[in-house]
Amino acid sequence: MVRVKIKINFKQFMHMLHVYDGSADPTTCSDALDVIRSDWYRHTPHMNNGDVVLRGAGDDVLFDLRNTTVVEFFTPGYSLNFPDMAICFFLMSWAFQLLNGWYVSSHPDGPRYIQYVEYSLSSSLTIVIMAMNTGIQDLYTIMTVFVLFFGMNVFGILAEFMMHLAEEWYRFVDFELGLFVRFTNMWLVPHLCGWALFLFAWLPIAIKYTKIKGCSENKHGDKGTPWFIDLAIVIESLCYFLFGMLQLVVLASRTYHIGDEEKKRAWKWRLDAYTVVLSFVAKTLLTWALLGPALSARQD
Repeated sequence: MVRVKIKINFKQFMHMLHVYDGSADPTTCSDALDVIRSDWYRHTPHMNNGDVVLRGAGDDVLFDLRNTTVVEFFTPGYSLNFPDMAICFFLMSWAFQLLNGWYVSSHPDGPRYIQYVEYSLSSSLTIVIMAMNTGIQDLYTIMTVFVLFFGMNVFGILAEFMMHLAEEWYRFVDFELGLFVRFTNMWLVPHLCGWALFLFAWLPIAIKYTKIKGCSENKHGDKGTPWFIDLAIVIESLCYFLFGMLQLVVLASRTYHIGDEEKKRAWKWRLDAYTVVLSFVAKTLLTWALLGPALSARQD
C-alpha cells in the first residue's frame, strides 16, 4: 500500500514575444528560456511573419515583428493539499452549524444567512477543486472562479435579507419596479444575479470536462475520465443546482404565504433541515469520490 499525498498545483501562465534569430539568451526570464531551449520548442515550426513592421510618424519603427513568435510559459504558483482542505471543509461546517444552531434557537424568526456565509467559503473551495480536476490550472482563472462563487453566495445572503425585510414591512411599504417585481418579491433580483454568477463559473468547467472526457484514454484502451472524477463533477454540480433551487422554492413559498407566521416559520425550518443534508452530502461525496481512490491506490 502506498501513501498518497494529493496536492493541487496552480500555475501562472504567461506569454512573451520571442525573436528566433539565433541570438543567445534572448530573455532574462528563466522560465521562458526553459521553453525556448527545450527540444519540443526547437522542433516546432515557427511562423515567419515576413516584413511585418509597425511604423509611426516619420517612418519610425514602432515594433518589428519579423521572425517573431509568441512563447507560452508558466511560473510555479501555489499548491494546496487536498486532504488538508477536506479537513477544513468539515471543521468549517462543524463550526458554522454550531453557530447556526445557536442563532436559529435564539432567533427563530430571523433571516437565514449564516449558512450562506459558510457556503461563500466552502462552496468556493469545492468549485476550485472541480476546476482543478478538469485541468484548469491557471492561478488567475482559479481566483476568478473562487470570486464568482463567493459573489454568488453574497447574492444569496442579500436575497434572504430582502425577503426578511418584505416579511417585516409588507404592511407599510408597497411599490412595484416593473417586470412583476414588487417590494415583496424584490429578492428575485439578487437571487437571479446569483444564478448568473453560478453559470459563469460552472459553464467553463462543464465545457472543459466534456472536452477532456471525450478525448481521454488510458493504456488499457479505455475511453473517458476516471469514474471518481465523473462522480465528483456530476454530484457536485447537482448539489450546487439543488442549493439554488432550494432557496428559490423557500423564498417563493414565503412570499406566497407572507403574513402567515406559522407558514413562514415552517418554510424556514425546511430550509434549515435541507441545507444541512445537502451540505453533508456535497462535502462527503466530494471528499470520498476524489480522496478515497487515491488513498487506496496500489503501486505495482
